[in-house]
Amino acid sequence: MLDTFKTGDRVELLLHYAFKPGPLPQGTVVRIAVRGLVKVKMDRNGKLVGFKPSDLRIIKKGKPR
Repeated sequence: MLDTFKTGDRVELLLHYAFKPGPLPQGTVVRIAVRGLVKVKMDRNGKLVGFKPSDLRIIKKGKPR
């Protein structure tokens, strides 16, 4: 499942991470960690957060290098 995420992909967190009504939290994949986490730079606060791949949904593929 980790091979579906690439650096630069735009992702959206699944519904159980949204604590208030409104748009779901979004961010950009920065890297894939060794322990199987996907590191995402969040749009709202700019923090780098690690998530399990099952907690994310790709909304836009990043540009290939």
